[in-house]
Amino acid sequence: MVDEVLFTLYNKTNFGKDKIASFWLHTAFIENNCVVLTKPEIDKVNKDKRHKKYPSDFNVQVTFDEVLFEVDEFNAAQEEKL
Repeated sequence: MVDEVLFTLYNKTNFGKDKIASFWLHTAFIENNCVVLTKPEIDKVNKDKRHKKYPSDFNVQVTFDEVLFEVDEFNAAQEEKL
């Protein structure tokens, strides 16, 4: 993944799925293959100021596997975006 990536979290219900939260990550800010977002950084969850739905220490941890690829593959992916 390169650039910005949107993550959307859903809760599965008997009637389908409900969007409970979302957040954007830019791959340039990923350090040690892990990113931890706290409650104020997560869309929709951050609206719960009184902690009725989510605890004050609510967070999301995203861990990535390292993927090795050739520079030519990266350049080809960048050209496809243009």
